[in-house]
Amino acid sequence: MDTHSIDDAASMLAPFPKRAPVLTAGVQLPAGVDFLRGDAEPMHVKASPNGIKGAYGILAGDPGRIAKIAALFDDPAEVATNRGFTVWRGQLDGVNVFAAAHGIGSASAAIVFEELALLGCHTLIRVGTCGSLQAGMRVGDVVVSTGCIRDDGTTRAYLPAEFPAVASHELVTALRLATMGAEGDRPPWVGVTHCKGSFYSEVPGYVPDAAAADARWAAWVGGGAVATEMEGAALFAIGGARNMRTGMVLAVLGVTKKGPGAADESTAEAVASILTDSEEAAAGKTRAIRAAVDALRVVIRHDVTAATAGAAKRVEDRVPAAVPLAAPRAAKASTTRHCPHHGHCHAPAIGIIAVGAAAFGALAALAATAALRRAD
Repeated sequence: MDTHSIDDAASMLAPFPKRAPVLTAGVQLPAGVDFLRGDAEPMHVKASPNGIKGAYGILAGDPGRIAKIAALFDDPAEVATNRGFTVWRGQLDGVNVFAAAHGIGSASAAIVFEELALLGCHTLIRVGTCGSLQAGMRVGDVVVSTGCIRDDGTTRAYLPAEFPAVASHELVTALRLATMGAEGDRPPWVGVTHCKGSFYSEVPGYVPDAAAADARWAAWVGGGAVATEMEGAALFAIGGARNMRTGMVLAVLGVTKKGPGAADESTAEAVASILTDSEEAAAGKTRAIRAAVDALRVVIRHDVTAATAGAAKRVEDRVPAAVPLAAPRAAKASTTRHCPHHGHCHAPAIGIIAVGAAAFGALAALAATAALRRAD
């Protein structure tokens, strides 16, 4: 996204109301408990607050993807690597940011999310891969998650099963705008995603209680879940518990389930689609990374505008100032993708988002930033 596009997208976040409590730096721990051991690094993410510097971050499971993300930063530098948890830092539009690896699965990822909260981070976007669950989806498509089915196990240690794992609405909006892409790009899929606790459990007949497993998968697909992955539920649940803004964008790596109305395929074909690292899958990963960086720039631009526009009292109270909604630029038409079950839009055109920004914003919550820029 160019500077004008970033400005326009940031203006669309303006209607998001304030929420309480506002963001604070760090997590409130029981008296006497200090997981940072003074001013040292956390146990697993070996980066001090001064080392990581930024409170805005992009996360990925694969340590090898972190350098690719950081390559889109200004002045990127590797901070630390420990047990596969690689951390890089840099800047976007003059604001300190970072990229960090969280490993595979919610149990591993939860450690990183918790330790980033301890370091004072408040805005996290995960870039990952997924298997598609609906008819019409292709390898290389991009998915923006609005929330997760908590089928992972880890989040049950935090919250009862009835509690939803939901993305921050302003990050969903920023990611939707960032994934609209260039002319010819397929529009993003936007909706609920499924978070599982085992990669291999999705193979039909490969678990002891196959009938029950197949029935559960049919329920997720029938309910309209668009994709399956392994860390989103932990991101959203811990983000809510630790008062962090969280979002997730995924590249479709393979077809896990064809979805209702699609032609059946053999289990071997389905597994092969997941395991094949095709050119389309690689392009999808690149697009997802770019979208995460652009979305973070949009949120940073909004936060900086809100912080600098506020009066002294608002700054003192750490409440963002209201920013008038700028007139959106003329938007080109884009294909609208509808859910096969509910008929609601999975990928509205950018023009639709612009027209409906005020109404959509009334449903969302915008958290103030704890520190837009960290001192070196």
